Amino acid sequence: MGRDLTDVDHSANIENARISCKSNIDHKTLSGTMDIDVEMFLTAEKGPVNQRRLAEIPYFISITNLQKKILYRESFNIGIKFPRNKTRISIVTKPITLELPIKKKGSGKDYLIYLGLELTADELEFSRERVPK
Repeated sequence: MGRDLTDVDHSANIENARISCKSNIDHKTLSGTMDIDVEMFLTAEKGPVNQRRLAEIPYFISITNLQKKILYRESFNIGIKFPRNKTRISIVTKPITLELPIKKKGSGKDYLIYLGLELTADELEFSRERVPK
């Protein structure tokens, strides 16, 4: 990877996320599970060196407790095909469903959900160089 915008294969940006939850609590034990559906809205842009018009965008979903101890983390890939007449597209990922345990005296408020793009060290450095200071 070069250090010039003309060397870019593709870029991506997370625009938003939709997270919905459904609790399945046993009223006798006050414990159960919570199903979480996660969708991500992102834009992708084809760079000058991308002649294939294809891109793979790796991303992750992570869940922590309130002390930020990682309880779950999984990586995913979004395959993108840029139409012939477009260099920029918007995408909504398929929902990813996660199941979390809910203990007595606990709730969904006991968890934090993170999602982000997975970057190589070079990609991270390149992105940091582009941020206005």
